Amino acid sequence: MKRIIFCLLMAVATNSIAQLQPTAQKNAPFLLKTNWDQFGSYARYVPDNHVLGCWSTALAQIFYYHRLRPSGIVDYQCSKGYVIRDTLSKHPFSWDQFAPEIDATTSAVAKNNIALLSYLTAEAIRKDFGTGHYLELVNPVGQIEKHFPCKADFYVSFTEPIPLSKDQLTTISRQENIRNVVQRDDVVKLIREEIDARRPVYFHFGNFTTYGHSTVIDGYQQEADTFWVHINYGSSGQRSGWYDLFKPIDVADDIKLRAFVTIKPT
Repeated sequence: MKRIIFCLLMAVATNSIAQLQPTAQKNAPFLLKTNWDQFGSYARYVPDNHVLGCWSTALAQIFYYHRLRPSGIVDYQCSKGYVIRDTLSKHPFSWDQFAPEIDATTSAVAKNNIALLSYLTAEAIRKDFGTGHYLELVNPVGQIEKHFPCKADFYVSFTEPIPLSKDQLTTISRQENIRNVVQRDDVVKLIREEIDARRPVYFHFGNFTTYGHSTVIDGYQQEADTFWVHINYGSSGQRSGWYDLFKPIDVADDIKLRAFVTIKPT
């Protein structure tokens, strides 16, 4: 059972180039000013030039937005053999020496700080470097609260049919400490409350089997029956924009899983 569940969730952190829903244009505000990425210069600290992972990039932008500095000790081994041991607080950086993105005009100090915070975030949430996964299957809240000064909560919403039995869902919920299974109205209320409080929301969407991607919701706009959200896609600004939250975004069945993490600084 455990192996089956792991295989089904292998796609939770998989990011490939795909786009189903076009980006909409809206005259509405959004919170994040950063356009970070998981590749290239952003991943300079990652072993053997592997990627940071989309969870890492999404959360690093939220931590930077709130100025949440990591602390504590990480000690784990990746499935590819990389041993990750680090004291997160031993890496100094100044919050006023970052940049909205890395480009030809970005200073060396800012490039380093962005890459460093992104990597420390990946370490903190236990990225399985060299794979598309993390040691946690879907819920990073335990590691977030362990290493960052905040209160974090995980919410998940499913759209049937999903490729998991009731028993499998129960097992996942127990293993991953999933307590908040929410419906559409709850999701809208959650996003409204968090964005109105000026708190960006970590957002993961996927289909359980072949696709998943993690992003940040940092704005919303209601138009008739459509609930638009502004998504920071974590790809140097590409694909960031306004999407109908309750329609597929990248692939036809990525509506099956919607997961959210709220982060409140303490």
